[in-house]
Amino acid sequence: MAALISGLTYAVLAFGSLRPLRLDRAGAALVGATAMVAAGVLTPAQAVAAVDFHTLALLFGVMVVVAHLRLAGFFRWLAARTLVLAHAPRTLLTLGVVVAGVLSALFVNDTIYLLLTPLVLEATAGLGYPPVPFLLAVAMGANVGSVATIVGNPQEMFVAGLSGISYPRFAMVLAPVAVAGLALTAWFLGHAFRRELAAFAPASALLITRRLKPVKVYAQVDWALLAIFAGPFVVVEGIERSGLARRWLALLDAGRDGSLAALVGVTAVMSHLVSNVPAGLLLKGVAGHGADPDRTWLALAMASTLAVDLTRVGSVANLIVVEQARGRAEIGFWTYARVGVPLTPLTLALGTCGLLLATPRGRAAAAQPTRSITSAGAGTA
Repeated sequence: MAALISGLTYAVLAFGSLRPLRLDRAGAALVGATAMVAAGVLTPAQAVAAVDFHTLALLFGVMVVVAHLRLAGFFRWLAARTLVLAHAPRTLLTLGVVVAGVLSALFVNDTIYLLLTPLVLEATAGLGYPPVPFLLAVAMGANVGSVATIVGNPQEMFVAGLSGISYPRFAMVLAPVAVAGLALTAWFLGHAFRRELAAFAPASALLITRRLKPVKVYAQVDWALLAIFAGPFVVVEGIERSGLARRWLALLDAGRDGSLAALVGVTAVMSHLVSNVPAGLLLKGVAGHGADPDRTWLALAMASTLAVDLTRVGSVANLIVVEQARGRAEIGFWTYARVGVPLTPLTLALGTCGLLLATPRGRAAAAQPTRSITSAGAGTA
């Protein structure tokens, strides 16, 4: 029952619907959590205890900050400034990657997709540009940039809460990975779409200013996203209590000796199969072990974030951009993959190297590998 419930839940989370059921992602998360209790996999008390309310509170708090900035017109102002600074389509594409990445590192990538996608559609329509390259700049730039801080995405908030890693420590290790990853993303997008980029035309955007009331701020909070994030806590708890997680995680035994490559690889695969937030929850049992616990937690955060750039179905966040653009721009599977497939292995390798260089045990392992899997992982990175 746990396997069936989790499979159906993640199918809806990944693809947005499951025929003939008329469920959206938020509904699927809540129904999946309820089904775990109804099926007897969890008691109601165990289901409530499984939800990490500290992480949800952090996510809610960031959303409130974003709501104030949105109502104050900050994001439209930033979009207008970006258009003024760009003097060529490729420059605008690069700035789009950078802006999406920086904003995601500060304000949670899911909210940035919701904010920037409509602005990109409006701007490209006014400029006469093909929208797809710039939509991909938002999607991929936000994914890569969010790896920089603990508030970049929900799974990193969760990792930081469990591990106790501080904001400065997290950023010191993974912000350089994000910066290098954004540079790679901008280059790959510019190269892949070099023929589609049209001539630059001037444009402007209106600034929005308004006096704020709390009810307006609360209306801007993405309550569905909170539900999407809360539900998997309960579903994963059911998977763990059913014993399924122990069987799946047995595949990671080879990586428990400290092999960074093994952990990164399995995290990347699972993040793409079941989405990154559930993957992070499932793999928390193998993180935090060994001589350098911080390194394994950071590897979990890094790999679960960067892996989803592989294809458009890699995360719910990617699909937000695809769905918002529907009717005005079509982001096909292969259109996304032509950039994501070559880019993702490079950013994962870059992140692995960054962890090896930034952690004491990682530096020792890189200098003198002692086991074959570690040696192979360091050589690949």
